[in-house]
Amino acid sequence: MKAWISLVAAAVVMLAACGGGADPVDTDNSADRFNGEKRAAAQTVEEFSVAVAAGDWSKICDELFTADEVELTAGILGASCESEIEDAFAENRELNLTVEKVETRGPLTIGADAIVFSSDDEGNHQSWTILEGGGDWRIDAYGGTFGAD
Repeated sequence: MKAWISLVAAAVVMLAACGGGADPVDTDNSADRFNGEKRAAAQTVEEFSVAVAAGDWSKICDELFTADEVELTAGILGASCESEIEDAFAENRELNLTVEKVETRGPLTIGADAIVFSSDDEGNHQSWTILEGGGDWRIDAYGGTFGAD
């Protein structure tokens, strides 16, 4: 009986270490390659990628976007930010974004605290305007191509 319990316990530990397959996981967390402000800005993009994989549209609109980006995403027709983001990414949820470069000072960052450049798992490129306020780093704009899975 003890051997059976040990075997079950080992399986549970292995499953937990692998994530169990239930939660979406970003395969690389490229934000770890950066430090300080650059890492915080990059992590915001990584969190967007994970939220898209999870279909957590409210996290994107409530925690990752600035108020201006929420308003812009919702559009003039009165749709919600969540429904617009879902429409945009529901068919392409496994982005696996990789942050390639982060600019925090210089000519590219005028009007922003950081500009983040990323690519997705299909080699498409994106850019993100990131603002910092009170310790929160939020997406104020983004653009580029997101490949279809």
